[in-house]
Amino acid sequence: MPSPRSLISRCWTRTNSNDPPRSLGPERFDAGLYVRLFLGFIVDAIILFAIAIVAAAAAGVALGLLYLRKR
Repeated sequence: MPSPRSLISRCWTRTNSNDPPRSLGPERFDAGLYVRLFLGFIVDAIILFAIAIVAAAAAGVALGLLYLRKR
């Protein structure tokens, strides 16, 4: 699966080309590109959420150990 950055740059170069404007018919609309981009963002969000959970758990363990050490 290509990276989201390359997908965005592909979208940008398509819309920012020097070609004369054409009709946006079904032959020009690439639904697969947008589906892959959307799924890539969802996967990134899940990964970041998992990292946040692990960081919160590590902070909880560290605070718990500090609390037990002071008792």
